[in-house]
Amino acid sequence: MSVQVRPEGPEDEGAVAAVVTAAFTGAGAEPGPEAAFVHELRLEPGAYLARYSLVAVEDGVVVGHVLASRIHVGQAPALALAPVSVAPTHQRSGVGRQLVERVLAEATVAGETLVLVLGDPAFYGRFRFEPASEVGITGPYAGAEFMARRLAADAPVGEAVYSPVFGRLEAGRL
Repeated sequence: MSVQVRPEGPEDEGAVAAVVTAAFTGAGAEPGPEAAFVHELRLEPGAYLARYSLVAVEDGVVVGHVLASRIHVGQAPALALAPVSVAPTHQRSGVGRQLVERVLAEATVAGETLVLVLGDPAFYGRFRFEPASEVGITGPYAGAEFMARRLAADAPVGEAVYSPVFGRLEAGRL
């Protein structure tokens, strides 16, 4: 399998919606709240950062997508990694790993200091994410799934404040 990771382009929006939907609800399903979440983040002033919206492509077909958007911890900028989506046919093949590694590399090069994620500790632990509470970060999420990856020694601590789009997703209003 030869998968290439590249920035998402405007022409990829429909394919991204299909991959996000398939990853969370199954192939052929109607677009669900996760696809609406990605769309709404693209429209949210200050939240969408095009450099952190990446697609995995195999033979010209989008098979994965990752998005990191702007949030704040205290007054400092940080990133929220969500969602990471891989087509069911490509899950457990390394595509998700490639996407996460690439977005973390892009964030590091850009001088970002902190990335937060709500996800499986077994998966994200591979990328040196650790419980957010252990590094001094609080926020709307709790538990072992609320994780942080410090990209710099001066990464902020404090309360994480997310885009309102996250709240609308949780409330089922997308």
